[in-house]
Amino acid sequence: MRKRYVGLILALTLVVLFGATACGGKVEDLVAQYLDAVKAGDYETAYSMLAPVLQEEMSLEDFSAQMAALDEEAGPISSYEFHDITRGRTGNAGGIVPTTITRVKNGTETVTEVKFVVKRIEGTFKLGNYK
Repeated sequence: MRKRYVGLILALTLVVLFGATACGGKVEDLVAQYLDAVKAGDYETAYSMLAPVLQEEMSLEDFSAQMAALDEEAGPISSYEFHDITRGRTGNAGGIVPTTITRVKNGTETVTEVKFVVKRIEGTFKLGNYK
């Protein structure tokens, strides 16, 4: 079951790298909005930030159930930190956002390293896949 969650986190990471904010902000803005939504349990908003190809592979209900199960298993996201961000040449083409995500449950920290891939899709940044 843990491998399934790691795969989901990786998939979400790629999604973030394939998209950013609708207003054309920085790639890390989309990743922050996504992680903040997950942290708040607002899975519908987080799901809306995924690229259409990822939404085709997983329904909102399945996504929400997997996120809730991950929160139950490892605890909610307590913090995240971006580092060594790589942006596309034009500045708004997308990029890769390496992120350290920390979850805490019963005083035990779980730290995960994820590379979110954000791409501009139809003028909007979206999370496309992960590395």
